[in-house]
Amino acid sequence: MADLKFEQTSPRNPLAAIALPIVIALVILSAAIFFYVRHDAAETTFSGTVQKAEIYPVHTQFEHVFGTPGPDQTEDSLYVLAHVRIDNPSKTPLFIKDLTADYTGADDAPLHYSAIEQSNLERLFTGFPKMKALATNLGKPLLRETKIEPGSNAEGYLVAVFPITPDQWQKRHSATVAVDFYHQEPITLTIPK
Repeated sequence: MADLKFEQTSPRNPLAAIALPIVIALVILSAAIFFYVRHDAAETTFSGTVQKAEIYPVHTQFEHVFGTPGPDQTEDSLYVLAHVRIDNPSKTPLFIKDLTADYTGADDAPLHYSAIEQSNLERLFTGFPKMKALATNLGKPLLRETKIEPGSNAEGYLVAVFPITPDQWQKRHSATVAVDFYHQEPITLTIPK
């Protein structure tokens, strides 16, 4: 008869028994989160338009200072009042972080300026009462830190100033408003000609 040989096997690691189910559960959970985030991101498309834009030109002439030779100096500024509407059909609120305006002239030279802050609007309108009338016709200002609830919209005007003339504005290549949000990508809206 053959000799029986008993071999001792190493004991099975108890973690190995639960490692495979844990790895499978993590893969399934990761896939579910990935598809949920991608699906939610597809639904968070928001849109906006510049519904109307008004301009307010300011031409300033500075007389030369006594004792300084030379002609009088002039400065042209064009205030652009743009009425903006942002629609939020998503399931999450939007928070406006910043409002800016860009202008590209016929010479392709770009200009980039922040919209005038709310705290400066009243001072601006005190200096230019006719501009206040234009702004009043556009509604209320669209402000930084505005919360746009899911399924709703926000609208209002913003004021930006460019060192150009009305003629340069009419001959522009492009003008846009950018709305920057805290937790989403910014949106760029074209100011109609």
